[in-house]
Amino acid sequence: MTLQQRLARWLVLGGLGLAWHALAAPRLGLGGAGPDPLLVILGAVALGEGPVVGSLAGFALGLLADLSQPVTLGLHAAAGALAGHLLGRFALDMAPGVPLVEWSAGAAAAAGYGVLVLVGRVLLAGGAFWRPLLTAVLPSAALTGLLLLPVLRLLERWRLGGSEW
Repeated sequence: MTLQQRLARWLVLGGLGLAWHALAAPRLGLGGAGPDPLLVILGAVALGEGPVVGSLAGFALGLLADLSQPVTLGLHAAAGALAGHLLGRFALDMAPGVPLVEWSAGAAAAAGYGVLVLVGRVLLAGGAFWRPLLTAVLPSAALTGLLLLPVLRLLERWRLGGSEW
């Protein structure tokens, strides 16, 4: 697969993720916590392309999230880069196609991302830690990991030029 084909695939997937983030994600939540479409896209990129591309994608997606919150500018980008790198490193050693492994990797990365962002917000702007952790971050991480599974299955079927996932 050429670089242009890979880039086109990730741009299409990123555009779909942004549209999903704006339109559908607020309606998918349970008790105020919903999946994070940008983290689902990050998980798919990092698990499919490895740690370097995962870090870059996490940084870019994090910057998009940071644009709406100038108080914590850079916090989502740093957390996204770290989550993308760790997921990409994990992908090098994990058994592909095992849903429990993929869900736990996605949920753990989303939880780590959420905890880093929450700690940063508490330190920079003040506020509570435990209640948002238990009612928003952890349920959102579980749902994000769950929604990563169909995206990974879709990408397995959407192989362009026989790329390996």
